Amino acid sequence: MLVARINPFKRRPLPSWKRTFINNKRQATAFLMSFNTIRT
Repeated sequence: MLVARINPFKRRPLPSWKRTFINNKRQATAFLMSFNTIRT
C-alpha cells in the first residue's frame, strides 16, 4: 500500500520477502502507535 502510493507505476507483484518485510514494518508501526497511546 505504502510502496504503491510512493511508486504507482510499479505494478509488478512484490517478492515474498519484501511483502513479509513490509507487513512486519506495518505491524511494528501499529504496535508502536498503540504503545504510545497507552503510555500517554
